[in-house]
Amino acid sequence: MEEEDRKRIEIFFREKTYNPGENSSLALLINDIDRCFTSSILYPGVIGIMTGIDLLAKFYDGKDSIKGVGQRFNNFLKDYFYLEEEEEKEYIYQLRNAMLHSFGLFSKDDKDIIYRFKLRQDGEFISYCKRKEEEIDIFINIWELKEKFNQAIYFYKKDLYDKEEILERFNKIEIKRYLQTIK
Repeated sequence: MEEEDRKRIEIFFREKTYNPGENSSLALLINDIDRCFTSSILYPGVIGIMTGIDLLAKFYDGKDSIKGVGQRFNNFLKDYFYLEEEEEKEYIYQLRNAMLHSFGLFSKDDKDIIYRFKLRQDGEFISYCKRKEEEIDIFINIWELKEKFNQAIYFYKKDLYDKEEILERFNKIEIKRYLQTIK
């Protein structure tokens, strides 16, 4: 691995900070997510996690275009969230859509299936109850979601050092776009 590659990885995954100077969008998100969860401000913390998955998925896929967001997001979940059920990817993606686009806990997919989310602080990671064929109530343990997010960051960073093809995709994204200057 080239020294330049190591620098890019370390800048992107730099420990959470609000130090003056350049900070990666990921570091700032992680910092804000942790602050939200520590202060029991959970709703914006979950929004931060969904945004963080989107960001990581861009680098994992090596594409920064608007097209293919769902596929990118689901590929990252498949490879780093270690979900037990195939449907769980779709549920997390729909939670993302609900929180980032509908600004609530409701989403509707292109097959007209309605997803209603209930965030909770305990219990199993994901459970669901079908009201009708086209309506599903989904219960998500947000502390488990945060833990899976943190583990995904760890394993993705590890793969960047261990797997050349993942590093190649990471390097296709212009990292300067994802550095924020704090004064």
